[in-house]
Amino acid sequence: MKKFTFIYYGLCVLCIISAISCSVADVNEPKGNTIAPKQVTVTRIENQNGQSIIYYNLPDDVNFKYIKAVYQPRSGVKSEVKASFFTDSLIVNGFVSEGDYPVELYSVSGGEACSEPVKITVSPLQPPYLLAANTAKMTADWGGIKFESNNPMEKKLIYFIEQKDTVSNGWNLLSQNVSADSEYSVTVRGLESKKSEFRYYIQDYWGNKSEPTEVELTPWFEEKCDKKPWKQVFPPDEFLIKGFSGSVVQNSWDDNNMQDNNKCWQNASKTYKFPIAWTIDLGDTYHLSRLEEWAQYYPDSNPTKRYEKYFNGTDLKDFELYGAETLDMENPLFDSEGNLNPNWTLLGKYTNTRPSGSLLTATEEAITELEEYHYVNRVPRSFDIPIDAPNVRYFKMRILTNWRNTQDIVCIAEISLYGQKVD
Repeated sequence: MKKFTFIYYGLCVLCIISAISCSVADVNEPKGNTIAPKQVTVTRIENQNGQSIIYYNLPDDVNFKYIKAVYQPRSGVKSEVKASFFTDSLIVNGFVSEGDYPVELYSVSGGEACSEPVKITVSPLQPPYLLAANTAKMTADWGGIKFESNNPMEKKLIYFIEQKDTVSNGWNLLSQNVSADSEYSVTVRGLESKKSEFRYYIQDYWGNKSEPTEVELTPWFEEKCDKKPWKQVFPPDEFLIKGFSGSVVQNSWDDNNMQDNNKCWQNASKTYKFPIAWTIDLGDTYHLSRLEEWAQYYPDSNPTKRYEKYFNGTDLKDFELYGAETLDMENPLFDSEGNLNPNWTLLGKYTNTRPSGSLLTATEEAITELEEYHYVNRVPRSFDIPIDAPNVRYFKMRILTNWRNTQDIVCIAEISLYGQKVD
């Protein structure tokens, strides 16, 4: 009896194993099911900028594995989009322009057997890269040209700016940047002040490009202000600011932006309160165009301090620039009621922002590759001064906050000013 029981239970186990094996084999069959499944039923199409969302009901068919859409987003290009049976919609995108586009939807089995296509037409709206191109403009600027564009869909786009080569009659690339910002702006500087032909175009993720727009412009003449005659002066509300470790404010305009801790300018700690201001007699009168500023640099030999003062710690953050053609030695910048001295003009209020767009310090969020490149290659932070600003001989920098936002200390390696000298 015991022997019979053993054989009986053994046969049961073998049957169960066999059944499970067969079931697994059906699911994991290498070639899958080769029976074409039933078609999906399209319920709705939602047309958006540069893309369309197709909604559908799945077929009640055990052979159905996924749905595939086949279409041509532009001439000569065939695209496929697949969606599993866990979804009820898919997106077809990458269209070159608005219009009507045929799409074929296939139900597909595990063995890649396709149903007869469900033929529909989608009508995507104008794609983001064309929206951006239609709002773009290029204008002359100090020492170069300025390009601006709106990207309301905030899609990642590539912006190209080129200048015509008068020798070869070809085009030289001046700028190529990727951005998903809703408002994109870039200034290309270092160009001669002579009439030239420029052009721009915009490309999207799928390689669609806008038609190049050509513009003839003459960059405004711009030169770097000579720092040799610069000297610090002291209006009534300013005084000599003691520097950290023997540094002096003149260290910030000695034309050396590769300065270590002892040669940049940093005010002594626990001595002053923000705002901290100082004024420079430029020695000549200028129509200023921009300020360039560099953070303190720590070489690779100091990895623990590398980003201690780069979008971090005592690095400059919020500040104001003022200018005057003559110096008022009787009255402070603001009177007792907070009114600005009419002798001075506010040139602008600025925030030293990270290229990544992050509002966090370098301690709170790691420095990006682009920020590292700027740091190592000493790319300056540039701040434009409005074109309608008056001519100035006296220049004032008023510092409001640092990136630490605690102690009232600021560290600046170097500043430079640009513009046109006024005779």
